[in-house]
Amino acid sequence: MGEDVTLTPVPAITTYLLISWGVLPMFSGIYVPWTTPPIISGLIVGGWKMMVWQAVVIAGSFFLYFPFIKMYDNQLYQEQLEQESKEQ
Repeated sequence: MGEDVTLTPVPAITTYLLISWGVLPMFSGIYVPWTTPPIISGLIVGGWKMMVWQAVVIAGSFFLYFPFIKMYDNQLYQEQLEQESKEQ
């Protein structure tokens, strides 16, 4: 533990590039409260294209981080098994 990796800038940079290339629309300037769910906020701020982009980013994030979460879960499971074997 201790090696924390974050890839948060990747979707932000990709979104910036897609907006600058004209693939995604500019934000509408409407203020959306932070409690608005991601897909709905995308629809409000940038229309259907932004809504789809948010779904793609969420799905991509899931598939990117899932192997690391699974690996960590396996480590915790092994530690639990070792702890239980010591108690017996």
